[in-house]
Amino acid sequence: MSDSSIFEEAQITCSHNDTIVELIRGIRAHLPKMMKKVKEDDLKRASLGLAHSYSRHVCAGDPNKQDKPIMQTNALLEQLDKNINTFCMRLREWFSWHFPELGKIVTDNYIYTRIVNMIQNKEEITDDMKEKLTEFTLDEDKSQEIIDASKTSMGQELSEADQAQIKLFSERVAELVAFRETLQEYLRDRMNEVAPNLTSLIGENVGSKLITHSGSLINLAKYPASTI
Repeated sequence: MSDSSIFEEAQITCSHNDTIVELIRGIRAHLPKMMKKVKEDDLKRASLGLAHSYSRHVCAGDPNKQDKPIMQTNALLEQLDKNINTFCMRLREWFSWHFPELGKIVTDNYIYTRIVNMIQNKEEITDDMKEKLTEFTLDEDKSQEIIDASKTSMGQELSEADQAQIKLFSERVAELVAFRETLQEYLRDRMNEVAPNLTSLIGENVGSKLITHSGSLINLAKYPASTI
């Protein structure tokens, strides 16, 4: 706050110069002698508490730590990718005993999971499902191929218990994929805010990996091109 602002708000004339600074320093140094109620030990404890409070405030607002959420998000995305791939593989193996032809028609894990969650049982697939299948596959020919394959499939029948478990498992995998997409959007926003130039050059995924590998954005900025 400037001197003029203090005068406007409090109607008190304010001055700030080297003499005032030296005067304040002297008061701070000799305060216990000037005020008998203030002990030197109390003043030291108050100064230490003020220093700790100031340090905590500075650390909480440190701009150099804004890359920590990016590093954690990148690690979480990598772990999610591994888990989703493992779960999708298990779902494919499980459902292939019932409808093996579907795995050859649909290669995308997310689309395969959503289709399994919808049809649950190949015996219930009808021509009326073509429109819904097309929403997932984005291909009418592929949707028709799924319907035709269900009529001549060589897979075994599913019990009600197996069908219920497959439906529950596919729902959980679909939720994980949806959560990953949300996390990816969050990473994109954070990277555009913290490292916009890096994001524009190589994208949020590779940029976040570089930050994670180097330890921080500051370390990455200090590395020579040969090290990167």
